[in-house]
Amino acid sequence: MTKPAIDLDIRYFKRYPTEIIFSLNIKNRSFQSKVLDYSFQGLGIIVKDPMPLQIGDVIDLNIDELNIHQKGKVQWIKKHNSYLRAGILRIGVLSGSLKHYGLSDILMGFQKTLRTGILDIKSGSIHKEIYIKHGNMIFATSNQDKDGLWHVLLKYRIIGKEQYAEAIEFRKKTGKSIAAVLVALGYLKPKELKSVVELQAKSIIGSLFVIGDAAFEFKEGSVSLKDIVTLKLSVANLIYGEVKRTADVKLLEKYFLDSIIEFSPTPLNLFQDIGLETGDKTILSLVDGRTKVRDIIRLSPLVQDDTLKTIYALLEARILEIKKEGEAPQGITVEEVLEEACETPRETVEKIETMYAKCKNANNYDLLGVQRGAADHEIRKAYYKAAKQFHPDLNFSLSKDMKNKLIEIFTCITNAYLSLKESEKEKQYESTAEPRQPRPARVIQNPEIAKAKFIEGKNMYKKGDYEYAAHCFASALYFDKSVPQYHYYYGCSLAKLGKWKDAVKVLNECLELNPNSSDALAELGHIYLKLHFPLRAKGYFYKAMQLDPANKRAKEGIALIGNG
Repeated sequence: MTKPAIDLDIRYFKRYPTEIIFSLNIKNRSFQSKVLDYSFQGLGIIVKDPMPLQIGDVIDLNIDELNIHQKGKVQWIKKHNSYLRAGILRIGVLSGSLKHYGLSDILMGFQKTLRTGILDIKSGSIHKEIYIKHGNMIFATSNQDKDGLWHVLLKYRIIGKEQYAEAIEFRKKTGKSIAAVLVALGYLKPKELKSVVELQAKSIIGSLFVIGDAAFEFKEGSVSLKDIVTLKLSVANLIYGEVKRTADVKLLEKYFLDSIIEFSPTPLNLFQDIGLETGDKTILSLVDGRTKVRDIIRLSPLVQDDTLKTIYALLEARILEIKKEGEAPQGITVEEVLEEACETPRETVEKIETMYAKCKNANNYDLLGVQRGAADHEIRKAYYKAAKQFHPDLNFSLSKDMKNKLIEIFTCITNAYLSLKESEKEKQYESTAEPRQPRPARVIQNPEIAKAKFIEGKNMYKKGDYEYAAHCFASALYFDKSVPQYHYYYGCSLAKLGKWKDAVKVLNECLELNPNSSDALAELGHIYLKLHFPLRAKGYFYKAMQLDPANKRAKEGIALIGNG
C-alpha cells in the first residue's frame, strides 16, 4: 500500500538543501564528507568510505562555508555499501549568518519549540537583540537612534516636536524613564504605553528583515527584564506583515511567476495567528495546487506587485508552499483553511485540560469526534476543526505549561488522523487484494521538541521538582521513544515519587534500548532495595559494577546491603 497522500511530519526548523564538501576528522583520521542539508540546529551529511561512527558520538564540525565551528552529536546513521549518512545535532551556542538562514524560519522555529533566550544580531555597527520567552517575542533592543522610543513616537505622530522638546527637558530635570515622562506629562495614558512599546519592538524586529547579511547568535537561557513592559507578539503575524511590506518584487517576478503554489498539508502551518485582509483571502481562494502564480495575478483583485508580495508573505509564513514537480495537488480547499479560522475562540484552560486527559485514553475516532466507518473527507474535516481549536500558535498568550499541553494535544490528534487514514486505505486495499498482515499505526517523531522537554525535565529534576520533571520526561518520550536517556530519567523521577512499579517498567525499557546502561541497572537495584528484595538488588548492583566499576549509585547500593 502506498503512503498517505498528505505527509504531516513536523519539522520545526526549516532545512536548507546544499552541497558542501568538508573534511570530518575522527580519531586522527580524515574522512571526505558532504553536507546535504542543514537547519538552525542540525546537519544532514554523507561520509565516504566505512568509518567508526556511532549514534551518540560527539564530533568536531568545521564547515567554513556555513560558519560552523563547533561540536556535534550523531543523532542517527544509515549505512550503505560505500558511504554513510548521518544526522548531526549541533552542540553549544547556535550561531551563523542570516545569508544562510531565514530570520522568519528561525523565529518560527523558536515559537514551535518554546525556546527561551536572546537572539543577538550584528551587522557592522548595527547591534539588535530579540528577547524570547517560551517561544514568544517579548522585547527588542537596538543601538540605532532611529529605533529609539522617541523616534517611534515622532515617526508615528504620537507626539509632536514641541511635546518632544518639552519631554526631553522634563527628563533632564527629573531623571525619569521615557515611559514615566510620557505618562507624567499626560502625553500617554498608562494603558497606552504597552501598545507604543509593542510598536517600537515590531519596528526593530521588522528592520531585521531587510538587513541582508548579518551575524547572529542565540544565547539560550532565562531572560530578565526588570521595569520593562514585556510583550507577547505573534511571530507568524509579524513575519507576514513585514515580508509583505518589504519583499523585492523584481526578484519575485524572476523566480515565482511560473511556480505552482498550494496550501501546506500541515495544520500547524495552516492555522496560525495571522490577520488576513479581504484581498489576501481572495488570493487564497485562487490557490488550488494547479494554477501558476502568473495566472493567479491575472485573477487577483490586487495589482501585480501587491499580489506577488502577498503570495510571498504567505509562503514565508508557511501557509502556502511551492508544489513540487510531478506531485498531485493536495486537494485542500480555501473553505477548510478559512472556515471559522479568524473567529476561533481562545480555548480555555478547562477545555485544554479536558482534551489533554482525553488524549491519554480515548481511541482515534473519539479523539476526532467521528463515527467508525466515516468517509475520508469527514475525517479530514474533523481533524482540521480540532487542529484549529488546539493550535499552539492561536493560543500563544497562554502559559508555557498550557502551550506544552497544546503541542502534545496537536501531535496526538495528528497521530489519530494519520492512523485513521492508514486504516481507511488498508480497508480499501483489503477489499481488492489478498489478506495480509496489517501495518502498524504511523507515529510522528519530533526529536527537537523531545530534546527541549528532556532538558527542561533535567533542570526540574536537579531542583527537586520530581512531579514536574516526570511530566517533562513523559512528554519527551511521547515525541521520541528511541533515546535511552529519556527512559532512564523518567524512571528515576517515578522512583523519587514512590511509583516503584512504573519506574521498574520504564527503566527496563531503557535497558532494552541500551543493555549496557550501568546507571539504569544501579537505579533498579535501589528500587528493589526499597521493595525489600536485597538479593535481587545485589544482582543489579554487581551487573552495574561489571559494566562501570566507578558507578557511584551501584557502590552506594552495595554499601547499604553490607550495612543492612
